[in-house]
Amino acid sequence: MAGTMTQTAEVVIVGAGIMGVSTAYHLARLGAGRVIVLERDTVCSGSTALASGGIRHQYANRLGIELTTHSIVTYERFEAEFGVDPNFRQHGYLILIAAEDELAVARRSVALQRELGVNVELLDAAATRELCPYLNTDDLLGATYTPRDGYADPYLCATGIAARARELGVVIHQQHEVSAFLRDGDRLRGVVTQHGAFEADAIVIATGAWSGVVGTLAGVDIPVRPHRRHKFMTAPFPADRIPAATPFVIDPHQNFSLRREGPGLLLGHGRRDEPDGFGTEIDRSLEPRVVDRPRRRGTLRHRRLQRPRLHARSHRRSAHGRDARARPRRHDGRVAPRPRTLRARRGARRTADVRLKCGKDQPQSSRNNRRGFASPIRRISSALKPAARRLASGSWSAGGNESSLPITSRSTPTRPAR
Repeated sequence: MAGTMTQTAEVVIVGAGIMGVSTAYHLARLGAGRVIVLERDTVCSGSTALASGGIRHQYANRLGIELTTHSIVTYERFEAEFGVDPNFRQHGYLILIAAEDELAVARRSVALQRELGVNVELLDAAATRELCPYLNTDDLLGATYTPRDGYADPYLCATGIAARARELGVVIHQQHEVSAFLRDGDRLRGVVTQHGAFEADAIVIATGAWSGVVGTLAGVDIPVRPHRRHKFMTAPFPADRIPAATPFVIDPHQNFSLRREGPGLLLGHGRRDEPDGFGTEIDRSLEPRVVDRPRRRGTLRHRRLQRPRLHARSHRRSAHGRDARARPRRHDGRVAPRPRTLRARRGARRTADVRLKCGKDQPQSSRNNRRGFASPIRRISSALKPAARRLASGSWSAGGNESSLPITSRSTPTRPAR
C-alpha cells in the first residue's frame, strides 16, 4: 500500500453480486453522493453466479414478503429499466407439503401472504396433481402455489444492474479484496484493500455466503453461514411431458428442487447435515440420490431418454470470487469467468464421461445398480410413463451432447428459520 492514495466516498459497498450492485444503483438514483463498490473478483462472480434465480413471495415472515412485492415489479419491467432481458419466467412457484407440521406452517404463511396482497393458493393433493400432472402426489398433503413468481438469469440481472449503476456514476473496482476495516473508536470509517484505503460515511457488506466472515473483520455479527448445495442439469427434456412453463417446484421434505432450464431441467439438492464451509468440490455420492428423487416425484420417466451423462462443473470461490484460472465469458463488453469443466466416470479416469444407462441393452450389473438409487427423480411422475413407480422403470437419460448433466456445486447462505 506504500504510495497509494486514500479515496473517499459517501458509501462503500463490499461485494458486487446482485445485492451489492442493486444497493449501489438505488443509492445513485436517490442522489446519495459518491458510491464505490469493491469486489474481490469480478461483478457477479460469487453466490449470485451460482444461484438458481428464484423469485418468490412465499416467505413465512413479513419482511421477506414485502421485499418481494416490491422487487418483483422491478423484474417485470427489468428490460425497460436496465436494457437487458433477464429471462424472467413467471411460471409460478410450487412448494410441496408432505407432513402435517409443514401443512400447519403453510396455512399460517398463506394467511400472512394474503394479508399482504399476495395471490397465493393452498392446494390439496388432487389440485396439485391437476396443476402439474407429471408430479406424483400420492404421498403429498398438498402444496402452496403463487402464479406470479418465477425465476430469472442471475448473471444477466446482476451485470445489467451494474452497467446501469455505472451510468449513474457508481464506481466499481474489481480485483479489490477487502482485508481490513478502518475504525474511529466504535465507528467504522473505511476499508483497506491491496490497492489502497477507501473511507466513507457508510459501509455496506453485501458478500453473500461470505458476509459472516467479512462481518467478523468489521466486528459485526452477520448471521449468514455458507452451506454447500449442488445443481444438476439434464439435457433436452420433452416439453410434451414437462411443459416449458412448469412452475419452480420445491420439495422441502426431500430437500430437492426442480425447474426448467432451457430445453432441460435444473435439479437442486444438498445434504441436510452438510457442515458449514466454503468447499465447492463435487460430492459425487449425491448423484444416485438426485437421479432417484425426481423418479419418485415422477418427473424423469420417459423411454426416449437414453444414455444419461453426468458432467461436473466445479466452482472454487475463496472469499467472494471465483478461481482465477476460470475461463472468461463476455457479456455486453465485460468479462466474467466461466468455471472449468471437470468430467468423471465412476471407477474411471477423470476425463471420461459418466454414463448412467438404465436401458434394457445395459449389462445386468448396471441395471441392478439402478435399483439402489433411492431419492429425488420419483417426485416427477407417473404421467411421464404410466407405471406404478414414480419415475422410471424402463430407461431414462438426458441424451444429447456432452454437457447433458452438468453438476454445479455452490455455497449458499443458510438463513435463520423463517
